[in-house]
Amino acid sequence: MTGEPADAARSDVTPPPSRELRGLQVSTVVVFAAAWLAVSLYVLVTAALPRGGAPTVVAVLVPLGTAAAQVPLLRDLVGTRGRRPDLRWLGLLAGLSYLPAVVFGVEWLQWAPVPVGIALVALPLRWGAVSWGVGAVVQVLAWWVAGRGSEAAAQAGLDYVVSSVVLAVLLRAVATSRELARTRRDLARAEVLAERLRMSRDLHDLLGRTLTAISLKAELAHRYQRAGRAEQEREQLEDLLALTHAASTDVRSLVTGYRTLSLPTELTASVRLLRDTGVECTLEADPAALAGDLPAEVVQAAAWVVREATTNVLRHARATRCGIDVRVEGEGSTGRLRVAVVNDVGPAGDGGRASHGSGTGLRGMHERVRPLGGSVEATEHEGNFTVICELPVPHRGTVGGTR
Repeated sequence: MTGEPADAARSDVTPPPSRELRGLQVSTVVVFAAAWLAVSLYVLVTAALPRGGAPTVVAVLVPLGTAAAQVPLLRDLVGTRGRRPDLRWLGLLAGLSYLPAVVFGVEWLQWAPVPVGIALVALPLRWGAVSWGVGAVVQVLAWWVAGRGSEAAAQAGLDYVVSSVVLAVLLRAVATSRELARTRRDLARAEVLAERLRMSRDLHDLLGRTLTAISLKAELAHRYQRAGRAEQEREQLEDLLALTHAASTDVRSLVTGYRTLSLPTELTASVRLLRDTGVECTLEADPAALAGDLPAEVVQAAAWVVREATTNVLRHARATRCGIDVRVEGEGSTGRLRVAVVNDVGPAGDGGRASHGSGTGLRGMHERVRPLGGSVEATEHEGNFTVICELPVPHRGTVGGTR
């Protein structure tokens, strides 16, 4: 299919984010920036300035390092593409959040919720939960060992839990919103693809027989002209004109998506077309199948099967004989509408196998009857090609008839 490479190329292009996703992204970045600024000022005032000298310079440079580590992490986690973050940056951020506490005291551990909040989203759930739990224990024990008292240790633990969870929830909200946007985009793409498949199937089924009939009618008209049979030539040209009008109507109905078929009309048209092209055709039709009280979707599917099977006979079989049988069989819940089209395989014919297996014709039949719980079977035996379609229907009674 010529459109597939282009479609594949378009699927790799990330569309612009929605307004909701963009708002979440901006909010998350703002919150992380505010947390970075607040913690930087806190540790600078409480831990570095009282010491003066080199510790103050370190207390300024290390937060810059934490900012440098957060930028690629947030780019991957908050960005529109949502790539897996490089865990080396997370390791650097964790080191800068914990190790300086040896010099600056437990106040420096105010950085701890930042790498842990990111770890809850960036790591698998199990390891994220372990890192969060270990961080909580370290936070409480560090303040208690430092002699700050149990109340201060409990407050530090509570601050750690609330801050890390809030940051993780923000990151998770962005990821969830991004996945929802991707799902909506995929669903829209699936709907477009389904519509393309519908149009492709309907184009094949609607115009296949009509174009085949136009070709055959034109060939017959040419033969009659060469034989000097003006009356027969005029009849074929009139049929040809009617078929072109029908093709135009079919195309319009294909575009709008409103195309209904009548089973009696399809049977009559199929028999006439086959006979006009020199195929000896017989039709056995059960009045119960044509009475109009069967489910509309079942009758529609049966009409499509008749049309496509007739097209196969005209295109591929080089047939001389064709039989069409339509009847309602079974009782109660086992009732079914059965359509059978049998033709002989003439010289150089293939019995319709161009539509067998992976072909468009038989595949289109399956696509129409499968949602209704029906089945289609195509077989060739002893020079005859047979297409049998069965569709479940409520039992209406079976009265045989021949036409």
